[in-house]
Formats: sequence, structure tokens, C-alpha cells
Amino acid sequence: MDREQVRAVHETAKQVHHALAGILTSLELVIDDFDTLSPELKARFEDSWHKTYLQAIQDLSDSLPCFSPAEQADPSPAADPLVHQDQ
Repeated sequence: MDREQVRAVHETAKQVHHALAGILTSLELVIDDFDTLSPELKARFEDSWHKTYLQAIQDLSDSLPCFSPAEQADPSPAADPLVHQDQ
């Protein structure tokens, strides 16, 4: 990858991370107050979570071309330079 591709992957990962963190926060709130929430509010939460998940998947998929075919071909931990071989 070149520098711009690394930056693009970083930005995408950061955006997805924040979006999913928001989902986790709202999921916890809904779990805590589940019995007191109206069906309409539950449906709005579900719709929001669904849209956010789909967008996260799309954003991650869009960034895949930044990775070279050789890196995509071998997803084993041994091929990961960040995984220690002695683990």
C-alpha cells in the first residue's frame, strides 16, 4: 500500500469504529430500558442499527481494493506481520 491508501484505510476504520461504538452504546441503553420503550422507539433503534451496520459493511468493502491481491489471498495468522510467530 502507498501512504494515501494507508490513510484511506485508517480513515475508513476510524469511521466504522465510531459508528459501531455508537451502536454499542445505544444497544446498552435499549437493553437497560427494554421493557419501558415503546414499540415505535424500538423499531426506530432497530432501523438505525441496521442502516449503520449496512453502511459499515459498505465502507469496509469499499476500502478492500487498497489491499494487494497477495495480502487478500492469505488471511492466516502466520501471514500477519503483527502476529508473533511464537504465540
